[in-house]
Amino acid sequence: MTLDIHHTIIPPISGIEIRERLLFGTTKHTESGKTTLSDPMMVIHCIIHLFYNKDYEKSFRDIFDIHLLLTDYQEKYQLTSICQLADELGFSKEIYYACALTDAIFKTQRVKNLTGQSARYTHVTTTNFFIKNIILPTIMPHHDLINTPWNNFARTIMFLRGHYLKMPLKVLVPHIWVKFNRALVMLVMGPHHYEK
Repeated sequence: MTLDIHHTIIPPISGIEIRERLLFGTTKHTESGKTTLSDPMMVIHCIIHLFYNKDYEKSFRDIFDIHLLLTDYQEKYQLTSICQLADELGFSKEIYYACALTDAIFKTQRVKNLTGQSARYTHVTTTNFFIKNIILPTIMPHHDLINTPWNNFARTIMFLRGHYLKMPLKVLVPHIWVKFNRALVMLVMGPHHYEK
């Protein structure tokens, strides 16, 4: 078991602010007396981490975790409360992404049960193209049997997207320049160059 500790769900530099009232107004108490996020907020938290990430090494595990959370959640409740909270937080598209991916991978029927702002993405051609051709190849497990040049291209797009979502351009461009130079040095000098 791992413990996921964050100062924020999304870095403040991104310009996206989650209102504390919504975050902490949706908590629950466990049997042992601990306070945790409510079930809908826990699902949204995992979805935000997947789609605002820049590292997709373990993204198939993440989408499987989201699938299990949604399955467990749907046994007790409806997707409506997740959709309502996502609408208030401004993460409706990400809920749609997650449901569309679990439908594609695990053959669920979640998209048809979406409500509110999340449901409007059902017929948005560009969003569905992005899910099918960029996000889905990105989250597939990294293995020589299924890796293709397109999967690698899609991962690069999502890597850049993850950075772009978390940083304004005036911070992003120097950040990528430093990362590029560091990668170049490691390529020439070896991966252990910075471990001294």
